[in-house]
Parts: sequence; structure tokens; C-alpha cells
Amino acid sequence: MRKRDIHNLLVGMWFLYEIIIEGYLPDDLLEKSKFIAPILGLVLLSMSLHYLLRNRNENRNKTYEELISKENVGNYLQCFFLLLFTGIDVFIPFGIWVQIGMYIIALLLIITVLLKEWAFKKELISLVIVGHLFLGYILYIEIEKTYIRHYGNEIIGSYWAKPNFKAKYIVNLAKSSDLQKAHSLPAIIHVFKESHESDYPREDNWGQEYYESYTKEYIFLEKVFFNNGKYLTFDDCNLKMRNKSYCRDQDENEWLIELTEEKVE
Repeated sequence: MRKRDIHNLLVGMWFLYEIIIEGYLPDDLLEKSKFIAPILGLVLLSMSLHYLLRNRNENRNKTYEELISKENVGNYLQCFFLLLFTGIDVFIPFGIWVQIGMYIIALLLIITVLLKEWAFKKELISLVIVGHLFLGYILYIEIEKTYIRHYGNEIIGSYWAKPNFKAKYIVNLAKSSDLQKAHSLPAIIHVFKESHESDYPREDNWGQEYYESYTKEYIFLEKVFFNNGKYLTFDDCNLKMRNKSYCRDQDENEWLIELTEEKVE
């Protein structure tokens, strides 16, 4: 078996782990192994870059025409997906900037190819241009997502908000037995997003059924603090901004709660 065949086999096994096997690992084993897969991914990525850039038959760097040739598409895609799935941002904080840096370098290389196609070949549209525009768009989205995940803000509704965070906001609450006596108090809320599929299938233009995926944001109230130092805790209190909801505290007392836009720093 050739070295390249062994490499492709290892890449396939790595993707199998990342996409399927990892989801079935118990939490304790997943925690112990979460740093191993990114390191292996980096090793495989470095080898894939070698196959992408080098003409091994003639022991030289590939020319520009060889780089964008159809024969090199497999190497392109292998490097691209290894780059996307190698989550070295688990090595906080150094790995985060390495990950973003690799994305930016790849994006700059894509922009270089596009400029060369437009400026020197005078082509406005071609398979090379469309392919690189598509890959560049995905890379831009990944740069944005990685940055927001680690360095986004903690403001509900903000485009740059982290997908999972806890923050302190002011809530208006009153006991359901005495709605006239309302309090405006600081509270800890947990904001996170989850992906879902539609309950009913839809049909595409060819009559094939599919389930639409969407992301939903949840806001759960955890604690409300009184001025005297006491607090209430809530286990299942889902709120919406500027809407009122009935929730029960740890003692099963029912409260009418409204989440305001006022954030406590």
C-alpha cells in the first residue's frame, strides 16, 4: 500500500471518529480524549497540505495551473474539511487564535486565487472561481462563528452574542396571589441555542420530502436576588424578552415574571 493510500485511510478513520464515533463516547472518556483528535487532525492536515502543494513525482512545488487543476480537487477538499473539523480551539486561549489564524491564511489564499483569475485570466465566472467563492464563504462563516463562540458579547438578541452564556438582567416579578406588588430585581439567566428539525416534512422542487432545520434561542431564569440578600431559584422557567411568564420557585410558589432589556454589569 502506498503512503498516500495509508494517509487517505487515516483521514477517513479520523473523519469517522469526528462525525460519528465521538457522539457515542461517554462524557469521562470524551473529556480525556478531547485534545488527542485535534492534534491528530493537525498532523493529517500538514500531510494533506504536502500532497496539495507538492508534485511528488517530480519532487517540486506544483505550478499555479497544477494547483487549480481538476486532478488537485481531491487534495483541496481534503485540506478544506480537515481544516474545518480540526477544532484546536479547545486549547484555550492559544488554540483559538491558531484556529482563526489558519482560517484567515486559507481565506487569503482563496482571495489570491480569485484575484489572479479575475486580473490575469480576465474571467468573471468559471468553475475555479465559483468553487473558491463557495469555500471562501464557508471559511468566513467559520471565522465569525469561532470568534463569537469565544469572544462574543453577552447581550440578548445581539448578532455578536455568544451561543451559550449566563448573564445578570433585571426582571419584574410579582406573586400570582398579589400581582399589584411587583419588584424589579437582578436575576441570573442562562441563554443558549439548540438546533431542531421541523415536526412535519416539506417538499422540494423535485417533490422529495425533507425536514427543515432551524436554531432556536432559549432563555431560562435561574436565580432572582432580593435586596436583603435572599434569593429565589427556578428549575424550569423559560422566558422571552418583554413577555410575561408564570414560573414556580424552589418552594412551588408561583410568580409572574417579565424579563427586561436592562442588563446588570
